[in-house]
Amino acid sequence: MKKGEPRRRSFGPYLALLPGFLLIAAVIFYPIVNTFWLSLHDVKLIGTGRFLGLENYRILARDPLFWQVVRQTFLWTFSSVMLKLILGMALGLLLNEKFRGRKVFRALLLVPWAMPLVAAAIVWRWMYDANFGYLNDLLRQTGLIDEPVVWLGGQNSAFAAAVVTDAWTGLPFMAFVFLAGLQGIDRDLYEAAKIDGANVWNRFRYITLPQLAPVTLVATLVSSIWTFNSFNIVYALTGGGPLNSTDIMVTYTYTQAFDRLQFGLAAALATVTFIILLVFSLVYVRLYGRENTV
Repeated sequence: MKKGEPRRRSFGPYLALLPGFLLIAAVIFYPIVNTFWLSLHDVKLIGTGRFLGLENYRILARDPLFWQVVRQTFLWTFSSVMLKLILGMALGLLLNEKFRGRKVFRALLLVPWAMPLVAAAIVWRWMYDANFGYLNDLLRQTGLIDEPVVWLGGQNSAFAAAVVTDAWTGLPFMAFVFLAGLQGIDRDLYEAAKIDGANVWNRFRYITLPQLAPVTLVATLVSSIWTFNSFNIVYALTGGGPLNSTDIMVTYTYTQAFDRLQFGLAAALATVTFIILLVFSLVYVRLYGRENTV
């Protein structure tokens, strides 16, 4: 190209990206926009129905059950993620040490992660069974209980059982994330700390935890997004019961849509869920970008 000659814009790269953009628009953008549009209407089983504006959102705002489900969703997410974090870090520290059978233990740890979520929920439902469940049998044999506990029959116990089940399925992810972070820490830091007289707790507090902070942050946000949106575990284990005590936003949305045929309300619930998850995602992208620029 001669000096001073205007540069011709090439549309080749844009044309190459066009199929991917159209695919994203079809499977992501259109459903989001369409769901919001449906949330503004009185949606019938056949046809869109009349325009309601923000009435569906006002109905949700006045519904005590909606706010109960919102609280339960955040409590569910916080409880499960914290359980995964604590146990995942403990397992990561264990797997980072050399011991006999470590490779076998690592392989077995992948089983909960590899198992389909519905299958995992069914297995745990059998374990929680009041009459034939392994958990009650184990507790009776150890003398901790005299009568069988109906784990999925009480509101608090069912919620706790669902949290434990979800934490079990997500624990391998956390454990291997922490293991990868631990293996990236310079061993010279620990050797220098030992020479300076630092004990095990001080080495963990002042070396391990700060070095794992970026990994912990990203893993927490990713796990929070997955847990917040974890439909399969709750629906297959408890169906949201008893008395909606284990309902989270995604299962409550499903109930509104396919049990009560309130498609407009379900679309409004899905939109609220999307906005919350979008905030989680934006925080994740911001923090991930910040870590990459450090």
